[in-house]
Amino acid sequence: MKYPLECIAHGSGHEWQAICLDLDIAVQAQSLDDVTRILQEAVASYIDDALQQDEPTRSQMLNRSVPFSVRAVWAVRLFMATIFRRRLDHNDEDKRGTTFGFPVACHT
Repeated sequence: MKYPLECIAHGSGHEWQAICLDLDIAVQAQSLDDVTRILQEAVASYIDDALQQDEPTRSQMLNRSVPFSVRAVWAVRLFMATIFRRRLDHNDEDKRGTTFGFPVACHT
């Protein structure tokens, strides 16, 4: 089964954070491209490891998500970025305060 996992990235200067809200996996890097790539790799590795576990450990690993309070903070960041029309331009070097959501494919 394949479905997209909900992920959000936020950049401030040369520091970027990204989190997979569906699996509670977070990473940090110095560029948007790096943070999205590292998060995709971390999610794929986590899922591979989870699939090698016996039940019920596998189900626990694959059915966890961030706490509601964390999801709410990221939702507000994404909402504010949308309201103030902070567009992400991959050619723009100054991406401070940029927040956006993106899917990560999950192959299970």
